[in-house]
Amino acid sequence: MYYHSTGYFSAGFDYMWRALSILKVACGDHHPEIASIYLNLGMMYQEIDNQEAAADALTHYVNQNIYMFGEDHLQTAQANSALAQVYYRTQEFRKAV
Repeated sequence: MYYHSTGYFSAGFDYMWRALSILKVACGDHHPEIASIYLNLGMMYQEIDNQEAAADALTHYVNQNIYMFGEDHLQTAQANSALAQVYYRTQEFRKAV
């Protein structure tokens, strides 16, 4: 997140994707840290106005939370809210709902 906050987005993305790959090997496909990385990637993509990539990352974040906590968990609701905000920004209101 340091690279993101200082404006070095490409380095930030490189490190985030690398961390995601390492975590998947070390912990499997479903782990709270993996979900956290998808959330951070989604927020970073929103920051550079790449809403399509943000939606993709946040969809993974939602799916991770559904797998770990179920559909009716607070964490899953927050994940859905983050994804809905991306769809709202792109005026895809039906998807946002």
